[in-house]
Amino acid sequence: MSLTNYAELISAVERWIKRADLNSQIPDFISITENKLSRVLRTAQQQTQVIANAAFPIAIPGDLQDVIALSVLVGARYKSLEYLPGNKVNNSKGTAFGYSVLNNKFILEPASENAIDYKLDYYAKIPALNEINTTNWLLTKYPGVYLYGALIQASLYMVDDERIGVWKAQFEEEVNLINLDNNALAARGSLAVRAR
Repeated sequence: MSLTNYAELISAVERWIKRADLNSQIPDFISITENKLSRVLRTAQQQTQVIANAAFPIAIPGDLQDVIALSVLVGARYKSLEYLPGNKVNNSKGTAFGYSVLNNKFILEPASENAIDYKLDYYAKIPALNEINTTNWLLTKYPGVYLYGALIQASLYMVDDERIGVWKAQFEEEVNLINLDNNALAARGSLAVRAR
């Protein structure tokens, strides 16, 4: 069984569920799996960095899943900003010390009208598979997580309680393997942030 691209993944799910009448739902099962994985995984491959100069507020990147750090250049060094809930932003004066999110944009506290050098480190969502984007790092390295995740979704759709436990155990084992591999990378100091 080869699972190196989107079409092969769809074919594998078709074979495993043995239900030709569900072929049109399989892309949904895969998409739901990707969304779940984006919420639960935090891996080196998801780490992304944007370094830019812009006036705030700035739009949140479309692939952002979770912020690691937002920093602004102060002198020759980047200073990490503290996240502030929206009710803590009061537009004080001085050097930026915090940020918040308003209308799907990052805002600074205090606000600045000038362009600022900033660095945003974040975890990106898993790149979605489809007919155009036929593979990604996760399918290449861990095809089983996609297969078992899609099978869980198919079992839920079919109300097939007998097999869902098997697929769920395999899915969780795959997620644990991903986390173990990522922890090993971190221990070796091999985590690298992907610049955009």
